[in-house]
Amino acid sequence: MRNPRIHLNVIGWLILLVYFTVLMVFLNYLIISSILRQYRSAKFPSTEGIILANQVEEHSDDDGTSYTLYLEYKYLVNNTVFEGQNVRFSIGFFRSSCRGLIASKRYPVDKKVPVYFDPDHPQISLLQTGIEGGDFFPLIVITPFDCLLLYFWSWMSGALYRLLCKPEAGGVKIIKGLQNTRIRLAPTTGLGAAVGAVALSSVISIFVILSKFEGDAPLHAMKITGALILGVGAIFGIWQAFANYSGKYDLVIDEQAGLLELPISQGRKSRVRVPFQNVERVYLKSVVKQDSEGGSRTDLMPAVEIKGEPPTTELLVHWQSELKSRDFVDWLCLQLPQRSKETGFPLSKKGGGFPHP
Repeated sequence: MRNPRIHLNVIGWLILLVYFTVLMVFLNYLIISSILRQYRSAKFPSTEGIILANQVEEHSDDDGTSYTLYLEYKYLVNNTVFEGQNVRFSIGFFRSSCRGLIASKRYPVDKKVPVYFDPDHPQISLLQTGIEGGDFFPLIVITPFDCLLLYFWSWMSGALYRLLCKPEAGGVKIIKGLQNTRIRLAPTTGLGAAVGAVALSSVISIFVILSKFEGDAPLHAMKITGALILGVGAIFGIWQAFANYSGKYDLVIDEQAGLLELPISQGRKSRVRVPFQNVERVYLKSVVKQDSEGGSRTDLMPAVEIKGEPPTTELLVHWQSELKSRDFVDWLCLQLPQRSKETGFPLSKKGGGFPHP
């Protein structure tokens, strides 16, 4: 039987993930729809309007001072008077902190201004049409969170697959040849590396745009930024996919030679060949790692203990999924010959390894 704690963890994370997904879908809809509306506004007809109200609220905190503009105007379409408040359709709270103050000086009360309206719905209007670079800034801001959502769903789909289908070796790719068996222990996929690179480059871009343009970068700068983000993602994704398929991360069980060949990873600069008889045990090693906030967490990583004075431990791979790591260790123990006839146990049961549940 599976550990009930693992089932509860997966179910709990699934519920949280569904809520997070709904929130992210809603935010993405708001941002993308506002960009599309702003783009379509370039074809809106115009009429003369007059500014009725202009009020700026100042907000000060530790991050500085920002300004919120409340603007109201009226305009006439087909002998019907309408009132509007939109300067642009784009989401304003991501834009420059001083943009409201600038707009306030541009639209004083009683000033006559051109008002652009939707011909099919004349009650929908705005004062500035067309796309600007700042309209795309919210899209860059939300990109790291979208990447995080993709990562969580990738982890969740894998966890559900392992719980429901119980794949061999935790679902890792196994390539069986005539003389050996290769197990692909890639830390991530090419797509996973691409998503991670896009997230990181987006975060860097946010700080650069805020420091240099206060979120209101020119359109050409935003085009370059978008191209760089996607380009970095593509480069890292292709590089990771090539490394995976080249066999760099393959654990090789050479039955004919009686060798276990460890991959180039976890600090190893070259492949390490270990005779079966020198493998003391295969187990999950607890590795304590420091997080960015100064705390610590404990990860369980598949490891091989090799005979010696003293014995040495070689880590195999770092996966986020404890269930995947457990299933893989159990499978690998069964692939290796018994250490001795006297023990009568699989390697995972000797010296602190994890037995089959």
